[in-house]
Amino acid sequence: MKAIVLCAGYGTRLGDLTREIPKPMLPLGERPLVEYTVRHLVRQGFDSIAMNLHFMPDVIPAYFGDGARWGARLCYFPEVELLGTAGGVKNMADFVGDDAVLVHYGDVLTNQDFSP
Repeated sequence: MKAIVLCAGYGTRLGDLTREIPKPMLPLGERPLVEYTVRHLVRQGFDSIAMNLHFMPDVIPAYFGDGARWGARLCYFPEVELLGTAGGVKNMADFVGDDAVLVHYGDVLTNQDFSP
């Protein structure tokens, strides 16, 4: 199953906290916020995850790499200009293809059951 995790924003409302790190990479306990999302998606059966990137676009791929450590294939879609939610998803049309896809924000924690 495929999921998109939106990670491109600046996180400006958090002020100094996100001046030098993308909001999804803010630490929460021992790991970055978005790692909880990736782990949850994998537990729910998602094995192919795409992330859009804009602010400090090298940070997230440097941490996650290809995703194998978490049991998923991760791919990244840098945005030269911020595209917004719908634009970010549209930019990943080749990743989505004709498949169903879950779209999740990279700065939201949930234990929601995503099973069909």
